[in-house]
Amino acid sequence: MSELPHTPEPHEVPDAWHAHTAEEGAPQAEHGARANPVALGVTLLAIVFSFVFLLLIVWGYFTSYTTQMKAEHRETVTEPQRIDYMTARSGAQTRLSQAPGWIDRENGTVHIPLDRATNLILEEYQRVGMNPNAQTDQEVAASDG
Repeated sequence: MSELPHTPEPHEVPDAWHAHTAEEGAPQAEHGARANPVALGVTLLAIVFSFVFLLLIVWGYFTSYTTQMKAEHRETVTEPQRIDYMTARSGAQTRLSQAPGWIDRENGTVHIPLDRATNLILEEYQRVGMNPNAQTDQEVAASDG
């Protein structure tokens, strides 16, 4: 047995595969025993330039694709959408500028024209501003309720 447990026993007689005859000629050098620095340098440069070229292609594609996606997703309003919006807005303004009306009768919510609401708030501010102890309409309503 050999000195190390994992080392196999040497063959007493080599196999036929190990035996070389004179007709085979001189043994060949092992593959990769002699490195060609020029071939290695050219291969390295080819790999680096290929990588940079592919990187530029991917970057260009990504930039083009994201630019296109941003353009497609940019918020745009078509003419029919604008007309619908303007019609709805005009109708809402007309309804709100007319006489007072109920918004939610159960909760006691009404709408009044903006001009009227502005005047009521200004009157209340003037009244409270002249008399610091005066109660606002909301405070009066809360104390009555």
